[in-house]
This record gives sequence, C-alpha cells and structure tokens, in this order.
Amino acid sequence: VRVKMQVIKAGTIWRNADIPIIDHPSAFFVCNQDPRVAEQFHMMAVEMNAHYNKPANTALPLQNPAIGDFCVARFSEDQHWYRARVVLIHSNESILIVFIDYGNSETKPANEIYPMQETISHLPAMTVACTLAESFPRNENFWTAEATEIFNQLVKNRIVEVQFQQGSDQQ
Repeated sequence: VRVKMQVIKAGTIWRNADIPIIDHPSAFFVCNQDPRVAEQFHMMAVEMNAHYNKPANTALPLQNPAIGDFCVARFSEDQHWYRARVVLIHSNESILIVFIDYGNSETKPANEIYPMQETISHLPAMTVACTLAESFPRNENFWTAEATEIFNQLVKNRIVEVQFQQGSDQQ
C-alpha cells in the first residue's frame, strides 16, 4: 500500500497552514488546515484508530520492512495510531519512522509497526517538507540556535499563510 506524497505547484497558497515540526528554517513541515481537508483527515484518523485498536488487526507486524515502506504505528506520547513511513532500519531490529501526516519521527521496535490498510491510504500525506525561500544561514553552513528559535517563535503551531515557490532544482 502506498500513500501519495503531495507535490505542490509553485504559486499555490495555503491560507490556513500549520507548521508543527521545525528543525531549522531550511527544514520544516507544513500542514494544510483548510477545514475541508481537516474534516477528511479527521474521518480517516477515526477510522484508522478504530481499526487498529482491535487486537485482531495488529496480530501480524509489517513483514520484511524496507526503507520507503508505508505503515501504521502508535505514537508513544498519546498511544494513537498514525500513518508512517520507514526511513531507516537499525541493525538491532529497531526502525526509524516518520509520521507522514505530522512530520515527527520516532524509533520503534520492528514488531510495533503494522501494514497500512488500503482504506486509509487514499488521502495524501498531510505534511509537506519545506524550506524557507531565498533565506540562507549567515555562515552558509548551518542555522544558529538563535535564528532557529526566532523562526520557531514566529510560526510554530500557529495558523499562517504559506505560498509555495519553485526552487532552483526542486519543488
């Protein structure tokens, strides 16, 4: 089962966007909070949690996970089920996943990651990885903690308007 990853056209504007995860101004996730999109996502999340809360539906973990596989796992902080994607497999049977609808990540034991049912794969991933346009760290290598904190204070977990632009070689 695969989930469509969003490709946003240059010039697109999300008037109700949230930025839930920020590593620094060149690496953060944007989530569309348009009420119509949010309602569809909420209905999918309710269905997903109802399905995976039944022990019979979590009897068999994802078999032979590979980088790029889509899956479902519980987030350790709230114990709810979320859609995820395998990004790294450690040698000790633990797997780094990114929760595709929020942008956060977590390392889980292989036996706590489950196959994604097809009915929850139809909505595209809710977050889009972004970088702040035409903005670069002063020393060109990395953002200072102070610059990252200022960016955090300005936009994290607030409703903002986001305009997508075409990068030099990428979306």
